[in-house]
Amino acid sequence: MTRNQAMRWGVLLACVLMTNSVIAASRAFPRVVQSVQPNMVKIYGAGGIRGLEAYQSGMLISKEGHVLTVWSYVLDTDYITVTLNDGRKFKGELVGADPRLEIAVLKIEAEDLACFNVDESVELGSGDRVLAFSNLFGVATGNEPASVLHGSVAVRTPLSARRGAFESTYTGDVYVLDAMTNNPGAAGGALTDRQGRLVGLLGKELRNSLNN
Repeated sequence: MTRNQAMRWGVLLACVLMTNSVIAASRAFPRVVQSVQPNMVKIYGAGGIRGLEAYQSGMLISKEGHVLTVWSYVLDTDYITVTLNDGRKFKGELVGADPRLEIAVLKIEAEDLACFNVDESVELGSGDRVLAFSNLFGVATGNEPASVLHGSVAVRTPLSARRGAFESTYTGDVYVLDAMTNNPGAAGGALTDRQGRLVGLLGKELRNSLNN
């Protein structure tokens, strides 16, 4: 075998391996999405006037019905409705919140629920592919699945580096994504890797008079 023939065979083998990898990933994607959907919930509460949406997203983090979401005006009501992936609706009770971190935990009276294992969450770096699950635009009202967006991590950076341009009490690290995840209703959704492992929580859209 000549050197040129060996190079051609090497290129051909690389193309075959790459094609097989792409095919395997495309076949695994529906299974990953299907496995994550039961962990997602839709949250309805205060809002509905002056352009304030009365809904946001959340994720189950315990089999006993604990829901992690963002801290927002939507939760500023005595009656919060949490809708599961299968369409069941429950009254959500606010059991904890940290406005500084802009997160809140709700509790619903249910058992044996699918949920994320927070202890097995993963960290990603620039260029890693991600999936964003949320009820953006409030299109899911019953047993419809959460919307799923593909994207990648652009950078991980402290949010405090942007102080002055945005108003936020949170000053820790955030993932800047190459994906449109700041649509109405997306806040509180789940960010996962391509295997469906939890990466983080989709935050609220940040804006003020400088960038509105």
